[in-house]
Amino acid sequence: MRNEPNIFRVNWQGITANGDDVNLHASADQVRLGHMINAPILAEYPDGTLKTGNLVRITPAGLEWLRRNAPVELRRPEGGEQ
Repeated sequence: MRNEPNIFRVNWQGITANGDDVNLHASADQVRLGHMINAPILAEYPDGTLKTGNLVRITPAGLEWLRRNAPVELRRPEGGEQ
């Protein structure tokens, strides 16, 4: 298995078709706690230029932490309106 970054097509602002911003990085504290990871990628811009980028991913532990610690006004009860 090769350890090469994936190539993602992005717009001029560095945003993928899914809305991920390849310019962002998770904080060192969140990575250390295991709540998030920084996944290195190659970003392909509209003119074909390749630049290194990053995708921030939340881990299952991070989702659990958010579930427990999100402010009440941001929470939605299961089955509630979305």
